Amino acid sequence: MNARVLCAVGDSVVAGKGDHRFGGWVGLLSRDAGLQAIDVMTYNLGVNGETAADILDRWQTEVDRRVPAGLGRAVLFGFGLNDATLEEDGAPRLSVEASLDAAENIMSTAGRNAAIAWIGPTPIDEASQPSRAATGQLRRKLNSRIAAYNAAYSELAAELSVPYLDLFELLHGDPAWLATLADGVHPDAAGYRRLADLIARWDGWRALLKDLVAERTTAHIADR
Repeated sequence: MNARVLCAVGDSVVAGKGDHRFGGWVGLLSRDAGLQAIDVMTYNLGVNGETAADILDRWQTEVDRRVPAGLGRAVLFGFGLNDATLEEDGAPRLSVEASLDAAENIMSTAGRNAAIAWIGPTPIDEASQPSRAATGQLRRKLNSRIAAYNAAYSELAAELSVPYLDLFELLHGDPAWLATLADGVHPDAAGYRRLADLIARWDGWRALLKDLVAERTTAHIADR
């Protein structure tokens, strides 16, 4: 009996950093959608601190290792906060142009053999900035920079016909969202609950979910 596989690939917000319940939006979304009930395996492949370039280097190897040949796959991507982050010298960790190049490579390649969707970066509380990374560097995140990357991602996604969820537009300036940010960047359990709810209502997720169910139903019929 075949199963469908969902992989969520991205940065620390995909990984669920800040959620003391260790679910994050990926776990909540998968549970709410009842993916276990339709025999869909979910993998959270979020890594703290990664940019689009880092994700480009690893995503295909990691997804391929988790999805056997011939098995249907769906991939959700989420990144951008780290790309837009400024280093101590004022330079971005990854320029808009370099981030777009990596993103285009990721989406174009992934879309050839998977159902894909793209989730944009979230706004931060600038009062928490600058902050020191786990590796010791003093870095700064600014909403104006995140907004610029987000706008560029949205345009690219439209060009590539990839579903894109603009979380920045939905959450920027919302005091309730800022109140959930455990460290000024990553939401707490309540914040991840909100992200899961927003994603669940998004047409891009609904299309992926429909695809998951269809794939699972087709596989079940074929196994009879």
